[in-house]
Parts: sequence; C-alpha cells; structure tokens
Amino acid sequence: MTESWLVTERLACVASDPHGLSVTLAPGARWGLLGAPGSGKTLWLRTLTHLQKPAGGHLYWRGLDVTQRARWRLGALRHFVALITANPAAVAEPWAPVRRLLPGARDEARLALERVGLPAAVLERRVEDLSLAQRARLLVGRALALGAQVLMLDNLAARLWPEAWPEFLADVDRALGPQGILWVASHRVEYVQSLAYGAVVAEGYIVEWGRMDLLRAHPLHPVTQALLAGRQPEALPGLPGAWEPETAEHWWRPFAKT
Repeated sequence: MTESWLVTERLACVASDPHGLSVTLAPGARWGLLGAPGSGKTLWLRTLTHLQKPAGGHLYWRGLDVTQRARWRLGALRHFVALITANPAAVAEPWAPVRRLLPGARDEARLALERVGLPAAVLERRVEDLSLAQRARLLVGRALALGAQVLMLDNLAARLWPEAWPEFLADVDRALGPQGILWVASHRVEYVQSLAYGAVVAEGYIVEWGRMDLLRAHPLHPVTQALLAGRQPEALPGLPGAWEPETAEHWWRPFAKT
C-alpha cells in the first residue's frame, strides 16, 4: 500500500454500486477515463481527488485512507492530487498577473512555466490575456509547482483544437515525469488512446477497465463497444454485475441477472 501512490478498494460513486473499482496505481501510471457526456467522468475525478466523498469503498493516497477524512485535515496531502477542470477559463482572479498564481521566487515561477511549454514572458501578462490552451498549461504548471504528483485532466481536449491536443498531452506527460500519475477524461477514444490503461464509465459505474490496447482490440461491454465505434451508448438495461476477468489486465462487468 505505501509504495503505491493512489489505491482504490471497491470505490463507488453511486450508492447502488456494491462492487466499485479496485485498482492500485504505482508511480508512472497513465490512465484514460472514457465515457459519453453526462456518464459520470467528472464525478469520478472529483471522487479520486477527494473533492467529493465516495458512495462506497475506500480511497488511499500514499497509504493513508482519506475516504472519510475531512478535506481541511489532509494538510500537505491536499496538493498531492490536482484536478484541472474542463473549463480552464475559470481561473480565480483572471485579472491578476500570472506571476501571482505561481509559488516561489521569480526563477522558480519561470521554471514552472517552461516546464509546461510556456515562455517566461507569460509571467508579465494577465491571466485573462492568455488563450485557453495557455491557461490550461498554466493550471497544470501551477499544480505541479505546488507539489501535485497525481494529475487529473477533465475533458480538456474538448476545449482545445484537436490538432493541439497530442502536443499538449505530451508536454503534460513530460512535465509530470516518470513518477507522476496521470488520468485523462474524455468522451472520444482518440484523445486517450495513447495512454497505457483505460476505464470506461456509464451512469456513474465503471463498467470495463484494462490495458488500452486490450480495450480497443477486444471491447466486452456494450458501452465500450459503442464508444469505440463513435456511437452514443444506450441506457444500461440493468445494473452492472460483479467484475469478471478477461485477462489479468482486462476486466469488465456484465449486466446483473434479474
């Protein structure tokens, strides 16, 4: 437990899910969270960042069970996991200079910007003068400068030019480093297909997860099949049942028998 930075034990975001998600994320993990609009991607990211308490199960950061711990009692761990929302325009104090949002001395702030592909000249600008892509990079740089080791990107690809997304994701991956953990939520598989692992969410349930190449080559759940085919998934005909392994690194949940 202590060697893994983020662990879930039957973690659930909806009260009707008795099985939840159990995964152990060691440093360097790269995950995609795939789901249609309104499927519960943001709900899951908010739960993993402890901005919202889970409906069931346990969540561990650096070996500490934070499931029922009040956010104000997390102390230094509060900066350990960071969520970058789907609207990077919603930055506190948009009229403020960029320098005010970055901790440390000026040289440290400059390095924080360069780490995410922003020139030092951005320090002299106001947040509201930056493009959406620049604001997204600024938020990532600020989170990393504050000590984030687990980074959650909530559907940011939908806010950027599609052609700009691969470069942005590569820069974030490089800035996070080989020890950091990355989760990327999107409703389109092409935005998460380069990540090592993937999880598929529907109506607040994780219904399939595993290595991304296995998910794409042999999707088992109807929701996964629809999303990979570029279709809107149909409503679940019943609650997902218990987890069934396809391989050691590919699991899915068929509908519960009624």
